[in-house]
Amino acid sequence: GNHDFLNSPTVESVTAYKSHFGDDYFTFWVDGCMFIVINVQFYKDHKNVLALYDEQDKWIATQLLEVQSGNYKHVIVFQHIPWFLNDINEPYKGFNFENVTRHRMVEKFQAAGVRAIFAGHYHHNAGGFYKNMEVIVTSAIGAQLPPTNANSGYRVVTVDEDKISHKYVDIKCNQQPVFEVDRFKRAVNRTYLGFEKEKNIEWKKSYHFIQGADTQFGMIETFLQNKTDGQWWEEIALTRQAITEWNAMQPKPKFVVICGDLVDDFPGKEPRRAKQIADFKQVFQELDKVIPLVLLGINALARRKELAH
Repeated sequence: GNHDFLNSPTVESVTAYKSHFGDDYFTFWVDGCMFIVINVQFYKDHKNVLALYDEQDKWIATQLLEVQSGNYKHVIVFQHIPWFLNDINEPYKGFNFENVTRHRMVEKFQAAGVRAIFAGHYHHNAGGFYKNMEVIVTSAIGAQLPPTNANSGYRVVTVDEDKISHKYVDIKCNQQPVFEVDRFKRAVNRTYLGFEKEKNIEWKKSYHFIQGADTQFGMIETFLQNKTDGQWWEEIALTRQAITEWNAMQPKPKFVVICGDLVDDFPGKEPRRAKQIADFKQVFQELDKVIPLVLLGINALARRKELAH
């Protein structure tokens, strides 16, 4: 997310993210379905990373050729910032993309055969359709921005042979924060270890996965409560409760994907950011080892500017 790469990403901020969490964009396959993870922060601002922007843009074009040539049951995209919140023709609000980029990318994905795009960033639930492609915006595991009609939560996504369905689930947290760290770097060489195409080309049976967004360790106290040196106990408790619920699911989710803004402090804000990342990794060690964890990154300064307006 923007908190993961900065509003205006740099080569250094992208490199730092990859040192913790692996590739910032990649493709993986699960039982006859293709999943594409993209770094949309490059489409917000790429003035400092023109080469990286061009590289990903060409890579996306290659992936969409694969979408068109493959015989996949479903093709799903994960990103942090949604192209639109409710309607492709809505005004630019900061939480979405400006009109030209929005139309170019949405039309490209839909025409290629993508049928669902899951995003976060908004800290509210939202979404809509462009033709037969759905954009789903999931509220935060962590802080909920006012005004809100949702609690902290995550989305359970069920993948059937002929359809994709999803439901937002509130986290009912009654845990006290407990601290006791590589499952975090499985995105390698633009794919995800264990979900390679060769092993997952055939449809098997219906399954479900979990989509979460904006764990954003540190936002509740620092931003919502305006504390000078805010901590992230509440985000830890919410995330741990969500993990407890995911671990208890039967059958187990095929994977858990967190769509950006993993922690709140920006690259360079040390030592707080390093501590937030360490705590994020420590908490997610509690996720059952049989459940793969898919991470994508992106930044909060933009969001705060958006809220100020």
